Amino acid sequence: MRVVIVHNRYRSENPSGENRVVESDIEQLRAEGVEVYPYIRDSDEIDGFAPVAKAGLAVRPLLSPVDSIAFRRMLRDVQPNIVHLHNPFPLISPWIVRTAKAQRVSVVQTVHNYRHVCVNGMHFRNGQTCTECVGKTFPWPAVRHGCYQGSHARSIPMAAAVTAHRGTWKLVDRFFPVGEAVAEHLRSIGVADGRIEVRPNVVDDPGEPSPLGEGILFVGRLTEEKGLRLLLRAWDRSGLSSKTSLTVAGNGDLRSLIEEAARLDPSIRYCGMLNAEQLDLEYRESALVVVPSTWHEADGLAAVSAWAHGRPVLATKLVGAAIAATKDAVWVVDDDTEALVEGLRRAMADRRELERRGRAARAYYKNKRDPLFTASLVDSYRSVTDSASGPQR
Repeated sequence: MRVVIVHNRYRSENPSGENRVVESDIEQLRAEGVEVYPYIRDSDEIDGFAPVAKAGLAVRPLLSPVDSIAFRRMLRDVQPNIVHLHNPFPLISPWIVRTAKAQRVSVVQTVHNYRHVCVNGMHFRNGQTCTECVGKTFPWPAVRHGCYQGSHARSIPMAAAVTAHRGTWKLVDRFFPVGEAVAEHLRSIGVADGRIEVRPNVVDDPGEPSPLGEGILFVGRLTEEKGLRLLLRAWDRSGLSSKTSLTVAGNGDLRSLIEEAARLDPSIRYCGMLNAEQLDLEYRESALVVVPSTWHEADGLAAVSAWAHGRPVLATKLVGAAIAATKDAVWVVDDDTEALVEGLRRAMADRRELERRGRAARAYYKNKRDPLFTASLVDSYRSVTDSASGPQR
């Protein structure tokens, strides 16, 4: 089987679980003997664009002629069985779906967020859930609020792309939402259940868990929707600073906030962006992983990685159905300061309960999130190509 993987990588200063998922998919497919041909663009490329190319960024969410031509050439050379799309923005454009279908190639998409309707992909604005654009003929609220990268001008082409490509998404043979909340989002825009196959995120097995460590760990983008500000408020009020520590790993817009907090409070340690080996060590040295999201998290890798390491998770209710499915391994609290304060205190008050939930977390991982024990992506591809109309490759 030959597969073309399409993804526009997010900027390196904004760590993305999507990038990691794409890399993992490629590794797993190649391990199964699949011929994988990545078509990858990187948002970091934009910094090196000439002025004319930067001006062209305004239309690329709608149509990127250079990518359409290059992608068509790649399809003719590779003759793939299927195209697997992840994120097409801002450089590639969803138009590549039409390019693939014109070549009679089946297309699937892993859906990590809500960008089919929402220009920032999160249904999140000014610190709270926002669905103003849902049901709108044109998502003017996104333009008015500057929802894409905080810019009114940059929001215009993204809003135009949301509108123009509603028909494009009808050509996708199957969607792979990473969680039930994203699946429901697809249903809400008219995607039939027969074109939806929920495929939660998985991570490679890091090996048998070490004994629980002593501290609390946060891993993720340092942004409003990931709940860093909420976490720091709760930590300050929890009274735990004299008993344990809070470690924060990641990068993002709120980096200066955590740097200042760590400077003022010796119980807080900020370790920046970490590679895979460094992250593995932080998980092993932790007793609890906190996921304080203030948006409807699709299926965050921080929680999945915690389960793989046999670490329980404290999460807000917005983390979604994936967390609820493993309630023996997590504490779920409301997404407000007092609820998170109480959750932190309760979780850290009972070492035996931490250990019990850590064992439950590892068991859940082995049963549901270990790539060796989840449905093969290749089987999903074959299901699509076998049911596709026209001659099979």
